[in-house]
Amino acid sequence: MKRSLHVIISLLLTFCVLVSAACASAAERDSNSVAVQAGDKVRYCVYVQASDYTLSGVNLTVDYDIDCLEIAYDGQTKLAEMSDLPSGILNADESGTGTIVATYADGIKGTDLSQGLKILDVEFNATKEATAKIDYYMEELFDFSGDEVVYIDKSNVFANVYVNGEPFGTDPLVAEADNIANSESKDNAGTDTASLIVICAVIAVAVAGVAVIIVFFVRFNSEKKKSKSKSKAKK
Repeated sequence: MKRSLHVIISLLLTFCVLVSAACASAAERDSNSVAVQAGDKVRYCVYVQASDYTLSGVNLTVDYDIDCLEIAYDGQTKLAEMSDLPSGILNADESGTGTIVATYADGIKGTDLSQGLKILDVEFNATKEATAKIDYYMEELFDFSGDEVVYIDKSNVFANVYVNGEPFGTDPLVAEADNIANSESKDNAGTDTASLIVICAVIAVAVAGVAVIIVFFVRFNSEKKKSKSKSKAKK
């Protein structure tokens, strides 16, 4: 019974994570400005380090400067991956608008965070000399390994940048696994996304209502079966 409920809620969480991508611009924004020359290789990685949690859901959006950066290729394959979250869904800017979306949801087992993990790893080629800007928005980050959703503090997330294999930035935050430095500055998202926030809130309430109805019917059917079993036993 408990496993069935987890499966149902896991599917609902997956739906919520995908829908919340529409509200990504309302999330806290972390920005990196990188000085590049034409031909430079820029690697950008987003990590989460929260050893007391299990990762059950992620919705990450990365915006990059398409005027001077393009995602690198290895043959026909884009050099963008979620190697630590193989069941994640990655849209590596298929629309060509300079936006990468990485989502992941698993409300049954989740992914252990005791050693930290890399949510996204992407490599860019610089097409001209410029100061390239790369932003990430972490809209959703939560743990559902227990009986309720626990939101993970987004201060446990950070981005690392390096150019031609060298760390970039003057205020390093080192990831133990890769030993590369991070430079980040935080900015607040604009206030022109209020309507999107309202839409997402309405959708979240609707999904919660569906979850309650499903749980009610599962329990109702369970009680009905028990009642029939008792009636047959009496006969």
